[in-house]
Amino acid sequence: MLNEKELPLAPRPKAPRPPIRLHGVRQNNLKNISLDLPLGQMTVITGVSGSGKSSLAFDTLYAEGSRRYMESLSTYARQFLEKMPRPLVDAIHNVPPAIALEQRNSIVNNRTTVATMTEIYDYLRLFFAAAGRQNCKTCGHDEVRTNDADSISERILALPEGTRLYLLAKLPSLEVVEEDEEKPSKSKSKAKAKKKGISGSSFAGQELFKRGYQRLLVGTEVIDLSTADGQIFIPDEGEAFVIVDRLAMTSSLREDRTRLLDSVEQALLTGEGRLEARSTDGAIKLVASQGYACAHCGDPHTPPNAALFSSNSPLGACQTCSGFGEILELDEELVVPDRARSLRDGAVDPLSKPSYKDWEKEMLKAMEKRGVPAYTRYKDLKAGDRTFLWEGGGDYPGVRGYFDQLKPWKYKLHVRVFIRRFQSLRQCPDCKGSRLSATPLRFRVADKNVAEVLELTMKEGLEWFSTLNISAQDRKKVKEVLRQVCERLDFLCHVGVGYLKLSRKGNTLSGGEYQRISLASQLGSKLSNTLYVLDEPSIGLHPCDTDKLITVMHALRDHGNTLVVVEHDTSVMRSSDYLVEVGPLAGTEGGEIVASGTKAEFLKKRHSLTARYLSGELSLAKPTERRAGNGSEIVIKGARANNLQNVDFRMPLGSLVAVTGVSGSGKSTIVHDTLYNSLARLVLHEPIPSHEVGPCDSIDGWDKIGNLCLLDQTPIGRSSRSNTATYIKMYDEIRRLMAQQATAARRHLTPTDFSFNVDGGRCATCKGEGYVEVDMHFMADVRLLCDDCEGKRFKKHVLEVQFRGKNIDEILHTTIKEAQELFAENPAIVEKCALLEEVGLGYLQLGQPVSSLSGGECQRLKIASTLDEQKSMGKVMPTLYIFDEPTTGLHIHDVKKLVEVFHRLVNKGHTVLFIEHNMDLVAQADWVIDIGPGGGDAGGKVVAEGNPEKIAKSRGSITAPYLAAVLAGNGNSLTASGEFLQAPRDKKPK
Repeated sequence: MLNEKELPLAPRPKAPRPPIRLHGVRQNNLKNISLDLPLGQMTVITGVSGSGKSSLAFDTLYAEGSRRYMESLSTYARQFLEKMPRPLVDAIHNVPPAIALEQRNSIVNNRTTVATMTEIYDYLRLFFAAAGRQNCKTCGHDEVRTNDADSISERILALPEGTRLYLLAKLPSLEVVEEDEEKPSKSKSKAKAKKKGISGSSFAGQELFKRGYQRLLVGTEVIDLSTADGQIFIPDEGEAFVIVDRLAMTSSLREDRTRLLDSVEQALLTGEGRLEARSTDGAIKLVASQGYACAHCGDPHTPPNAALFSSNSPLGACQTCSGFGEILELDEELVVPDRARSLRDGAVDPLSKPSYKDWEKEMLKAMEKRGVPAYTRYKDLKAGDRTFLWEGGGDYPGVRGYFDQLKPWKYKLHVRVFIRRFQSLRQCPDCKGSRLSATPLRFRVADKNVAEVLELTMKEGLEWFSTLNISAQDRKKVKEVLRQVCERLDFLCHVGVGYLKLSRKGNTLSGGEYQRISLASQLGSKLSNTLYVLDEPSIGLHPCDTDKLITVMHALRDHGNTLVVVEHDTSVMRSSDYLVEVGPLAGTEGGEIVASGTKAEFLKKRHSLTARYLSGELSLAKPTERRAGNGSEIVIKGARANNLQNVDFRMPLGSLVAVTGVSGSGKSTIVHDTLYNSLARLVLHEPIPSHEVGPCDSIDGWDKIGNLCLLDQTPIGRSSRSNTATYIKMYDEIRRLMAQQATAARRHLTPTDFSFNVDGGRCATCKGEGYVEVDMHFMADVRLLCDDCEGKRFKKHVLEVQFRGKNIDEILHTTIKEAQELFAENPAIVEKCALLEEVGLGYLQLGQPVSSLSGGECQRLKIASTLDEQKSMGKVMPTLYIFDEPTTGLHIHDVKKLVEVFHRLVNKGHTVLFIEHNMDLVAQADWVIDIGPGGGDAGGKVVAEGNPEKIAKSRGSITAPYLAAVLAGNGNSLTASGEFLQAPRDKKPK
């Protein structure tokens, strides 16, 4: 009979994983919601801007998952980690450890690059340490390797048969023991050992003979140390060696290598790791060193190790720039901002400051002594005079010399700030931006050193590593390293950042690029049972790259992880397992779960704004006609910054202009580096250094615009004191109005008493914050409502002052829309409220902190502020507004509001230029410029330009089919897989 233990066990059915359960979530504007999210699946959270998506995903789910994980760590470990506050929620069940991949780039260190972020640099250092080969820095021979007694013996045995040679070692240093003559020592232990260079009081020959050496080779003469002449030998400055052994290359020596090996080891010991094998006639000379050295000349080299290839290590970092690749140098354009000024009128700006007037007098005196009058304009100086002005001569130290005199005082903050005002970053002249010293750069693999590999794009790097031709021995050593590097590069190419160079600085990445790199890094780490919270990973991606991103997210999910993605892209929504819409509107009118369920369930819910847009029931209305502009245009010719290939760029003024193209094609280069920086110098007269302006042959038509404004979605404030009213400069008028009330007048209150930034009327306990932070040491700080003001920020007698039944705290909690009615008799406040209402921000509260606003809300608030500034000037100048991906963070319904704002700006005579991948917005443009066709070196050209209908018909444009789909009205957009997103049809099953 079979034992029960021997019976085969039937596979157990896999139990369904319980969902993440949230009960009573009240974080920010969320209204006590409850929700179940499936584990092990990809959930997309969508909704209009400001509805509470980030509050649910990041401030609740991520915060709780991260907090619980950190609480499981020791008290010692927790003090080094970021403190996560507990979200306002009744209960959360089954939440796994969480990782947040936000679109905010938090890198501030210049040392961080794409290669270090993805750990590719760590593997590259191991790769070059194992497989790198270098040429000798002395003789140029390519055989630099690790040598020992065995390998050196092999080289000697390879000499011709019958060769007679000496095995030589350099003369050793000698220690001669001399006793103190004045006080004779009673014991040898008290004798003084003195290291002598061989001199008259002692004979080197005697000492060497005592040590067992028999012969010396001095020049070409052999000296026998056992003879009288040998005993009194004293070395001079000529060449002298100890003859360790005399050898003849015979078959017996080759058969029995014991003698040779012993002699080589003795020679290396005597010669401190270096020996020489020389034939008796001097015709053959073989030099060898123990350790890592040249096999030809014996010159020692630094052995390869991982630290040698690191720019963060003193072993490998460039000594000039300390591994940064850049150094701070005086910038002539900052020191002399106006070249048309004369020397006497302050052409040299730093010397014109009151504290440095004496130096300016010295400069003028030295220049006049040279024959250059003080009234000479800087631009009229001859080359020699200009060199003298900067470098000095005689008693005059020059401009650089004056700044050198300030260096000893750099410990003072104001001196450091003063010097930095006139400096800019320049490429290090020694390492040429590679960050490494000369030693690691001599190591090469397949004719490339580590700096040249880092200059490759990820796509080029993947191709180079995949086709690498190295020896079988080296390949065996670096097999795992190559696998890891290729795997990471493949992930990065799949998330659409293959155009980025490995050496790209991390702090120059856009939010979308940073997030996608982080996503690829997480995929490479192969974690499981983890909650990943992503914030719009499709930002900055052309529709053709979205499929690759979805594949990566699905791979992360298939590893057993749970993905919660805040997203508005329709193709990402279609690829999800579960959909949640937060809304229905923004701010206080949002914070509820409008709809949730699988894709099929979600699309059936007609009360959902998102479902109606996805099904095609709602859509952006297409323009009936395209504007031709006002007849003027800005023309850039021969733009060649970064990957731009000498392109011509034409932009009609008085119209809505879109710039499209795949990631890395050159859109930002031509719009930011070339167009904006050039116009900022010409129109706004900003002191932008010339090396930061994209080079071009010419730029025409810039005089047709009166103002320039760059609007992006960067945060506009981190302090809780900065709010909507203060940003739009409305709060000053409100404070003045409150101070005019009768109650305030009786109590002698001024507008200052209604400020929460200065002492006076604000609460003394919480300093106008409304809450008090309690330091919990190794746990997260706790924010408690202020007991004195109960969160109202002001003292009691200030709160008793009312305007139309509302005190200052209640006014700050009033929405923009309500404020228009409240302050109807105050035109200044009503106008500012109308501007905010015009850009779709009527739901915001006057006192809502700007740090809590979404990216789309920040952008629209900037637009309102810019319009307000123009109104306050009393003159509306034709302005060029430049936007970089304005639909970031915006729901399709928010895009509709943004389009209305854009059209209003253009109808007022302004020009709006935007970089965008959202085809719904591109279809609204009057003029489209498509850059490409590919990314990196495959881009940098103007593929097509014209109205959207013309671009849609362009055969060479990657954008064309996606734009054509939107113009044809086939759903909201064409997905990356080429399918149209259509409304579900009610069909009976066959």
